[in-house]
Amino acid sequence: MIEPSAEGRVVTCTVRYDACRWEQLLAGEWSVVRRRTYAGGISYLVIRRPLAVRCRLTSLERRVVELSRTGEYGKQIAELLGIHESTVSRALARALDKLGLTSRSDLVLLSAALDA
Repeated sequence: MIEPSAEGRVVTCTVRYDACRWEQLLAGEWSVVRRRTYAGGISYLVIRRPLAVRCRLTSLERRVVELSRTGEYGKQIAELLGIHESTVSRALARALDKLGLTSRSDLVLLSAALDA
């Protein structure tokens, strides 16, 4: 479970580091559930998906997610990839949905925890 502090940084993380974990998440092997804690905070639960329901990210979605998690924004990503900003927005929205995340900040927090 990943629990961000009020400042948005990761305070606790019981996700064990695994070099392949991020790739597995992008490959649709894992899903993320965002939950509110009793103390009013937010926690993330990472769950392994059954083989039958795994949704792989397209190559564009993977590239957009990788750039987003490193701090790049829509316009910057669009310029780097040579595509329109609206295409970046749609790809990121589809990727977040497939990953079970609701926002770009969830992506950054999860990424930080998995890379820790």
